[in-house]
Amino acid sequence: MQLLAKDGSHVFVETDARVVTADDGSGLMAGIAHDTTERHVLEERLHHRVLHDALTELPNRILLHDRLDQALARRERDRSQVAVMLLDLDGFKSVNDSRGHAVGDELLIEIAGRLRSVVRAGETVARLGGDEFAVVAEGMRARREVVALAARIQSVFDEPFTLGETTQHMTASLGVAATGGGAESADLLRDADTAMYRAKARARGGTEFFAPRLRTELLRRVALSTALETAVRDGELEVRYQPIVSITDGRILALEALVRWLHPMWGWVQPDEFIPLAEQNGMIVALGRYVLGAVASQIAQWRREQPGTLPLGVFINASPQELSSLEFVPFVAETLRGHGLTNSDIAFELTERAFISEINRTLTTNLAELTKIGGHIVLDDFGTGYSALASLQRFPLAALKIDRAFIQSIRTPDDQAPIVGAIIALGKALGMMVIAEGVEDQVQLDYLQRLGCDAAQGFLLARPQHASEVPSLLSGSARPHGG
Repeated sequence: MQLLAKDGSHVFVETDARVVTADDGSGLMAGIAHDTTERHVLEERLHHRVLHDALTELPNRILLHDRLDQALARRERDRSQVAVMLLDLDGFKSVNDSRGHAVGDELLIEIAGRLRSVVRAGETVARLGGDEFAVVAEGMRARREVVALAARIQSVFDEPFTLGETTQHMTASLGVAATGGGAESADLLRDADTAMYRAKARARGGTEFFAPRLRTELLRRVALSTALETAVRDGELEVRYQPIVSITDGRILALEALVRWLHPMWGWVQPDEFIPLAEQNGMIVALGRYVLGAVASQIAQWRREQPGTLPLGVFINASPQELSSLEFVPFVAETLRGHGLTNSDIAFELTERAFISEINRTLTTNLAELTKIGGHIVLDDFGTGYSALASLQRFPLAALKIDRAFIQSIRTPDDQAPIVGAIIALGKALGMMVIAEGVEDQVQLDYLQRLGCDAAQGFLLARPQHASEVPSLLSGSARPHGG
């Protein structure tokens, strides 16, 4: 029972009363009232804790489900739409790992505050756990309202976040699902989750709206993930080798190792599908070890049979996850030593993504350690806009590979490619070899030769080759299979 005290405050009481009858037959109520306000406040706090996130004070998953169920029930009456949006921060783990969990918590609190500021009254912002948030909005009358809300949520990340005396830029992947009726809360959350993972696979800071085809794609990804694990374990992947050729004299300087996957049911699965999948499901380190082992065994055979060839060895692509592993350098050294190779027989290619976060100390240390023991590092796809030019001097790089998009802009002898010329000049000024990727016709090759580019690879020179075809190429007894 709630009563009004003399001072105007409300108190909660429990009463224990009974009717007392006097000798003359009259009666009265007698009892004791216990002030239970403190207990009531404690119960309210406990109830709040059960339904809210302790860090951000946002509704948690339990309360989100309840509010979503209520919104869907109301939707049946007013025939409007209910939208669910799931948001997952990009690169939050690196913030925690490099700056500590206290700073990560501070960042989550600030993000929660910004999300509250962009939603309307009646819309729910929840934290589902970790770095995942959700928004539930009802009463949507048109798709443009859903799109506008998604844009407001993404605008939260337009400005950097202030963390102590420093700032932190963040992006988030957003998945959106909306229903006009007939859906259960679990279905709607699942669809938003599917869209969110699609957004994360596409690019940092992206937004994806759910469509039924995404569920089909998700089922394929799940099946591919399981199959990829089996393929790596059972050695079902194949490594092809594409020559990297000197523009000056046509010698094959090196080979790039390219992993290929022929699935018995789906046929050739493209690397741009299964490599990101391996990165997402934690298989990329195992995949990298598989490729390194296969390449080391193969190049050891070529060294025995054709000594003096491949002066730059074989280039292998390495992901930031691999380069961030404490076991990476010891495993490389052990593998090369086990096959009788030197550290310069294999070079590791990394894309500019590795330089997005300059705070990954393990990656930086591994790069320095690799070069200290004689390994070579090659920066792949240079010019795609991720890394600062300062990274070229800070990290020990042996070569730059010009992204194929710049090479493809050269179509006639009169075409100008100032970016290509600038990259070649920059590489030479820094003492690095410059390699052009994606060379597909003679015009491009001639242009690169005039600019003084060191080497090239592409279909004009040779397609990726089976390992069995490489010896004849190295001996000069066969021509590469060009485009």
